[in-house]
Amino acid sequence: MVVPGVRLTSFATAALVAVMASPAHAAGTDPRTSYAPPSTRCTVTDPRLDQISGMAADRGALYVVNDTAPVTVWQVDALNGRCRAVRQTILTLPRAHDPAAALRGSGERSVDIEDVGVAADGALWLADTGGNTSPRPAVSLYRWVPGRTLDSARAGIPVTRQNPVPAVNAVSRYDLRYPDGTHDVEALLVTLAGQIVLVGKTSSGVAPVYQAQLPLEPVTTLRRAGSLDLRPLLPGRPAVALAITGGAVSPDGVHFALRTHGAALEWDAPDGDVVRALRNGVPRRFALDRAPQGEAITYTDDGSALLTAGEQIPSPLGEVTVTRRPGVAPVFGPVFPPLVLAGVGVGALLMLGIAALARRRRSRPAPAPATVPERVLEEAVR
Repeated sequence: MVVPGVRLTSFATAALVAVMASPAHAAGTDPRTSYAPPSTRCTVTDPRLDQISGMAADRGALYVVNDTAPVTVWQVDALNGRCRAVRQTILTLPRAHDPAAALRGSGERSVDIEDVGVAADGALWLADTGGNTSPRPAVSLYRWVPGRTLDSARAGIPVTRQNPVPAVNAVSRYDLRYPDGTHDVEALLVTLAGQIVLVGKTSSGVAPVYQAQLPLEPVTTLRRAGSLDLRPLLPGRPAVALAITGGAVSPDGVHFALRTHGAALEWDAPDGDVVRALRNGVPRRFALDRAPQGEAITYTDDGSALLTAGEQIPSPLGEVTVTRRPGVAPVFGPVFPPLVLAGVGVGALLMLGIAALARRRRSRPAPAPATVPERVLEEAVR
């Protein structure tokens, strides 16, 4: 089964299974990129948004998800100093293809949405991967396209016979097994180049990294791509403060960020390959606001800032403005593996493709609703 909006890049994959070696020093600085001190765009006070675990921005809309059932996508107005929920979409999930994906390691049933990403075609990917108290042997990704159903219901207008809400949009489900036991994951990276990457949450400061084999099938086994050691990247922090709680990919596909509760790291991925960047790149560190239990992070639609949010209310919806100056990026660390040098030509060609996808994401028309007979209930929010 080919997944819409996702394409597999062709790099020499043998080197990607190696452990991701972090430089033996703290996260680097780059004079071409600077980060403003964190500020508050608005404050979340809506009791329905008290468990924000993931967020994504696309085509002028800001979407957030809670980590509790029922699985609901909220569209939030974060302008003019307000954090106001304007639309609510309750997703009807397909049954699990792999029964283990619906269970915690303890055997209890589980739905725990921890992150959300945006693919090149505008589809939202929701990561049902959480397992704080009981890590899971298998997890699920849900693909949903915000289409005409979002455009058909207006905030404050009740759904009536004269104002029906089409129930033709669909949720697709993909169940993913870990190859090496049970895990707790809160960060999802969905790239324009077609990668789907999960980064684990641990108390040791060393996070496992998994990559989905593409094209996705209803049931598949993840591939362990390596481990990310955050201890030299964020020195002086206790290991428990190094737990990764969210991830985001920039709209142009060439930057990505991973966050903890109080800080974040950003990498350059000029060829769109985040696994390669994690293995060879030197990230930049920037501070985040002190939101209680901060978990969510996303780039703004134009990539000029990163937005953050946390669980509990009241909670600030934070903003960190990013300034990028022209110049040649120091893509990789001090060691340039032969694989990287040999792949320069391929990477240059892929860069052109990523640029085209980024233009397409910014300029594409509103997506048509899917036709798979899985129902999505959308309600106008009063």
